[in-house]
Amino acid sequence: MDAGAEAALGAQLFALFLASSWEKIRAAVPSGSTRFLVIASDAPEILNFPWELLFPPEGDFLGLDPRFAIRRLPGSEKRLESFSGELRPRPLRLLFIACAPTDQGHSGLRAGGGGSIPGRLRQDVAFDSCDLGTFQELKERVSWKQK
Repeated sequence: MDAGAEAALGAQLFALFLASSWEKIRAAVPSGSTRFLVIASDAPEILNFPWELLFPPEGDFLGLDPRFAIRRLPGSEKRLESFSGELRPRPLRLLFIACAPTDQGHSGLRAGGGGSIPGRLRQDVAFDSCDLGTFQELKERVSWKQK
Protein backbone atom coordinates (compact mmCIF):
# COMPACT_ATOMS: atom_id res chain seq x y z
CA MET A 1 0.00 0.00 0.00
CA ASP A 2 1.49 3.35 -0.94
CA ALA A 3 1.55 6.37 1.37
CA GLY A 4 -1.43 8.02 -0.34
CA ALA A 5 -3.59 4.92 0.13
CA GLU A 6 -2.49 4.62 3.77
CA ALA A 7 -3.40 8.28 4.39
CA ALA A 8 -6.80 7.77 2.73
CA LEU A 9 -7.49 4.69 4.85
CA GLY A 10 -6.38 6.54 7.99
CA ALA A 11 -8.63 9.49 7.14
CA GLN A 12 -11.59 7.12 6.65
CA LEU A 13 -10.94 5.42 10.00
CA PHE A 14 -10.69 8.83 11.66
CA ALA A 15 -13.92 10.05 10.04
CA LEU A 16 -15.78 6.90 11.05
CA PHE A 17 -14.62 6.59 14.65
CA LEU A 18 -13.23 9.88 15.98
CA ALA A 19 -14.21 12.90 13.86
CA SER A 20 -17.45 13.66 15.70
CA SER A 21 -15.72 13.91 19.10
CA TRP A 22 -12.18 14.93 18.13
CA GLU A 23 -12.47 18.58 19.22
CA LYS A 24 -13.87 17.54 22.59
CA ILE A 25 -11.02 15.06 23.03
CA ARG A 26 -8.39 17.64 22.06
CA ALA A 27 -9.84 20.17 24.50
CA ALA A 28 -9.74 17.66 27.38
CA VAL A 29 -6.11 16.58 26.87
CA PRO A 30 -3.45 19.05 28.04
CA SER A 31 -1.05 20.18 25.34
CA GLY A 32 2.23 18.27 25.32
CA SER A 33 1.00 15.35 27.40
CA THR A 34 0.99 11.74 26.24
CA ARG A 35 -2.33 10.66 24.82
CA PHE A 36 -3.50 7.07 25.12
CA LEU A 37 -5.96 5.80 22.54
CA VAL A 38 -7.51 2.64 23.97
CA ILE A 39 -9.34 0.34 21.59
CA ALA A 40 -11.44 -2.13 23.59
CA SER A 41 -13.63 -4.63 21.81
CA ASP A 42 -14.80 -8.22 21.91
CA ALA A 43 -14.49 -8.35 18.11
CA PRO A 44 -11.01 -9.34 16.91
CA GLU A 45 -11.72 -7.58 13.61
CA ILE A 46 -11.98 -4.24 15.44
CA LEU A 47 -8.78 -4.86 17.38
CA ASN A 48 -6.97 -5.71 14.15
CA PHE A 49 -7.86 -2.48 12.36
CA PRO A 50 -4.72 -0.48 11.54
CA TRP A 51 -5.34 2.11 14.25
CA GLU A 52 -1.81 3.45 13.85
CA LEU A 53 -2.95 4.83 10.47
CA LEU A 54 -5.58 7.12 12.01
CA PHE A 55 -5.01 10.42 10.25
CA PRO A 56 -6.48 13.51 11.93
CA PRO A 57 -6.86 16.56 9.68
CA GLU A 58 -4.22 18.64 11.47
CA GLY A 59 -1.47 16.07 11.89
CA ASP A 60 0.24 12.91 10.77
CA PHE A 61 -0.56 9.25 11.37
CA LEU A 62 -1.22 8.71 15.08
CA GLY A 63 1.20 5.78 15.00
CA LEU A 64 4.00 8.21 14.07
CA ASP A 65 3.06 10.89 16.59
CA PRO A 66 5.30 10.50 19.68
CA ARG A 67 2.58 12.05 21.84
CA PHE A 68 0.22 9.12 21.15
CA ALA A 69 0.24 5.57 22.48
CA ILE A 70 -2.29 3.09 21.11
CA ARG A 71 -3.48 0.17 23.24
CA ARG A 72 -5.69 -2.71 22.17
CA LEU A 73 -7.70 -4.51 24.86
CA PRO A 74 -9.86 -7.57 24.29
CA GLY A 75 -13.30 -6.80 25.69
CA SER A 76 -14.60 -3.60 27.14
CA GLU A 77 -16.77 -4.75 30.04
CA LYS A 78 -15.41 -8.19 30.91
CA ARG A 79 -13.29 -8.84 33.97
CA LEU A 80 -11.10 -11.88 34.38
CA GLU A 81 -12.41 -14.45 36.80
CA SER A 82 -10.37 -15.13 39.92
CA PHE A 83 -8.03 -18.07 39.57
CA SER A 84 -7.62 -20.21 42.66
CA GLY A 85 -5.76 -23.11 41.07
CA GLU A 86 -2.05 -23.64 40.71
CA LEU A 87 -0.17 -23.20 37.46
CA ARG A 88 2.40 -25.84 36.61
CA PRO A 89 5.71 -24.32 35.63
CA ARG A 90 6.54 -24.81 31.97
CA PRO A 91 9.98 -24.63 30.46
CA LEU A 92 11.32 -21.35 29.21
CA ARG A 93 11.53 -21.81 25.45
CA LEU A 94 14.38 -20.06 23.68
CA LEU A 95 14.66 -19.97 19.91
CA PHE A 96 17.86 -18.47 18.53
CA ILE A 97 17.98 -17.21 14.95
CA ALA A 98 20.69 -15.15 13.30
CA CYS A 99 20.82 -13.74 9.83
CA ALA A 100 22.87 -11.28 7.84
CA PRO A 101 22.20 -9.26 4.69
CA THR A 102 23.16 -11.29 1.61
CA ASP A 103 24.96 -8.36 0.02
CA GLN A 104 27.35 -7.77 2.94
CA GLY A 105 28.91 -11.18 3.47
CA HIS A 106 29.17 -13.05 6.75
CA SER A 107 32.43 -11.69 8.16
CA GLY A 108 30.72 -9.97 11.10
CA LEU A 109 28.58 -12.92 12.18
CA ARG A 110 30.06 -14.94 15.03
CA ALA A 111 28.55 -17.46 17.36
CA GLY A 112 29.69 -17.37 20.93
CA GLY A 113 28.89 -19.02 24.19
CA GLY A 114 26.64 -17.15 26.54
CA GLY A 115 26.49 -17.21 30.29
CA SER A 116 25.53 -20.31 32.16
CA ILE A 117 22.05 -21.14 33.38
CA PRO A 118 21.89 -21.75 37.12
CA GLY A 119 21.75 -25.48 37.94
CA ARG A 120 18.30 -25.16 39.49
CA LEU A 121 16.87 -23.82 36.21
CA ARG A 122 18.78 -26.02 33.75
CA GLN A 123 15.94 -28.54 33.47
CA ASP A 124 13.34 -25.79 32.90
CA VAL A 125 14.86 -24.35 29.71
CA ALA A 126 14.24 -25.67 26.20
CA PHE A 127 16.75 -24.24 23.70
CA ASP A 128 16.48 -24.53 19.92
CA SER A 129 18.28 -22.76 17.10
CA CYS A 130 17.52 -22.13 13.47
CA ASP A 131 19.98 -23.17 10.78
CA LEU A 132 19.03 -20.97 7.84
CA GLY A 133 18.11 -17.67 9.45
CA THR A 134 15.19 -17.05 7.07
CA PHE A 135 11.72 -15.69 7.80
CA GLN A 136 10.25 -18.91 6.41
CA GLU A 137 12.28 -21.01 8.85
CA LEU A 138 11.27 -18.76 11.74
CA LYS A 139 7.61 -19.05 10.74
CA GLU A 140 7.86 -22.85 10.55
CA ARG A 141 9.62 -23.16 13.91
CA VAL A 142 7.19 -20.89 15.74
CA SER A 143 4.10 -22.62 14.30
CA TRP A 144 5.63 -26.06 14.98
CA LYS A 145 6.32 -25.17 18.64
CA GLN A 146 2.73 -24.02 19.17
CA LYS A 147 1.27 -27.41 18.20
